[in-house]
Amino acid sequence: GRREWDVSFEGIVDFTLQLSADRPNVRAFYTYLNTREKIIIAWGQDGYHFYGRASVTNLSLSGDTEDVVSFSASLKGDSTLTSVVDGTTDIDSSASFPNA
Repeated sequence: GRREWDVSFEGIVDFTLQLSADRPNVRAFYTYLNTREKIIIAWGQDGYHFYGRASVTNLSLSGDTEDVVSFSASLKGDSTLTSVVDGTTDIDSSASFPNA
């Protein structure tokens, strides 16, 4: 049957960072939220990783006056969630993912 997946995470806001594919910041996630552009997300540790295509579904910023500003975001997968063991394959950022 159909399976669903989502990811939530937090980060520190730094508007001085340059946008890049390997180092997105809150501005990038804001753009993805507003344009509904799909992104490829990958995460893992100890040689075992997951990746898939997702949409940003929520973005929140918070911080007190003169304090560090943090953000949280949620992504909803719209493809199969693929697992990768290091050394067996590379994550293909140009992959055409079938819908989950």
